[in-house]
Amino acid sequence: MVNTDYSNFLSGLSGNRFHVGGAASGFDSASMIDAIIQSEGRPMERLQEKQEMLTNRQKAFQRLDEKLSDFRNFINDWRLQSNFLKIDATSSDEDAVSVDTRGYAPDLNFQVKVNNLAQNEVFHSQDFLADTDQNTLLSELGVAEGDHTLILKSDGEDDISIAYNSTDTIAELLSKINSEDDFNAYAVNSAEGLKVFISGSDASKNISFQDDDGVLSLLDFNANLDDGQISAEQAEVTLTVNGVDSTVKSDTNKFEDIIPGIDLDVKVEDPAKTVTINTQKDVEATVEHIREFKEKYNEIMDYLYGELKGSYEELDTDGDGINDLTEDPLKGALKNDETLSSIFENYKLMVYSDVDSNTEDTEELKYSFLSSVGVGSSNGLTGGYKNIMKGQIDINEDELKAALNNDFYAVWELFGINEKVTTPDGEEDLKGFAVQLSDYTYELTKYEGTIDTLSGFNGSIKKELTYTNKQIVNWAQKLTKRYNSLWMRFASMEQTISRLNQQSSMLSGFGGNAK
Repeated sequence: MVNTDYSNFLSGLSGNRFHVGGAASGFDSASMIDAIIQSEGRPMERLQEKQEMLTNRQKAFQRLDEKLSDFRNFINDWRLQSNFLKIDATSSDEDAVSVDTRGYAPDLNFQVKVNNLAQNEVFHSQDFLADTDQNTLLSELGVAEGDHTLILKSDGEDDISIAYNSTDTIAELLSKINSEDDFNAYAVNSAEGLKVFISGSDASKNISFQDDDGVLSLLDFNANLDDGQISAEQAEVTLTVNGVDSTVKSDTNKFEDIIPGIDLDVKVEDPAKTVTINTQKDVEATVEHIREFKEKYNEIMDYLYGELKGSYEELDTDGDGINDLTEDPLKGALKNDETLSSIFENYKLMVYSDVDSNTEDTEELKYSFLSSVGVGSSNGLTGGYKNIMKGQIDINEDELKAALNNDFYAVWELFGINEKVTTPDGEEDLKGFAVQLSDYTYELTKYEGTIDTLSGFNGSIKKELTYTNKQIVNWAQKLTKRYNSLWMRFASMEQTISRLNQQSSMLSGFGGNAK
């Protein structure tokens, strides 16, 4: 393989030389040939400079793709309503009723009484099985040798066949039953022996069995396998909201969205006990969440600006306190690059754009500009003109807090809404700033997207680099042939001069003898 580094290529030619020049002529043939090859090899040297430029540009775009992909992953998680809207939810008695929120929940103070806890339908051994534990083999209970089947039934579901063998233990049989979604099985050990329980997964599940081979009978289950010894019963709570009572039931002890955005987990049944639940928007935590976005966005814009200008301010990309880009080997690879400039300017433009411009006739959003909630880089914010040029954003926290206190949910919509709405022109997408930013970043980083068409496996840079590499190889072969040709010519000249010198010596010898 021809060495495509120009200096190494020239060194290689000289190092592999088996010629000794100038013995007859006195000329420094080697230096003369090296000078000719170096002069004629200038086009190859320029090609290798182009090769290095293309390689660095490709690597720089690939690194950019990774950074933007990571940024998009952050955006997609950050913008979720459940992550964005911070709600402070408390219970006066967490041991009796715990509370959680998901996304937006109204500011409320209400009371809960737990009338019933959920009870799944349960079948169990009628008495403890003496001298038995979970490691007891089914054959020891009296299960006949060989393979057997237990049929599990659940309302509205297909029958489930549980295959077992007489060599299985009780624990292995229960594990097989537990592997089915609608069933729970467990055993209780005591000094009196073992008792087995099988129940539905929640109070909505009415279960039964078909036990033709009698394993449940041997475990002392009731002969009637259509009705459990313990009947299913739903959980029931009484809510008092603004003085109005309402009763709510659930198949489990978890009440999801009992009030939109609020989940309750009831733990103690006590109709006489009142538990107070309080939910309130946490403005400070939500402001901190938006600060996190500001830092991530500014970090990306710092990076884009540095790449575009070919120089960087202090940038610690891995948190070790060291400026990772000061000695970056790719520094300047994308300087003044048109594609990078377009990405940078589009990111900047989005900060100042009307988020719901597609649906402005319907006035879908209360806040449609980041500046309307105190986010952006305007004259009143720190950093001034320099930050505007670098695409940095800042937060006026007084304005942001005022917007959150005024309409908590509307602030999230400005960033995270993603739905279709009907307009006079038909159905249109209504997308918040973070959603639009994510969508644009996806167009940059996806397969056959903006960056991939440049630096990907089939990208334009790769194609140009492949063509350049072929040109370098062709030039290397051409120069190698030229080098060998020159040595052959100089060797021929040396031979001619050597013969002439020999003839001259002979003539001189004849002249001396004549005397």
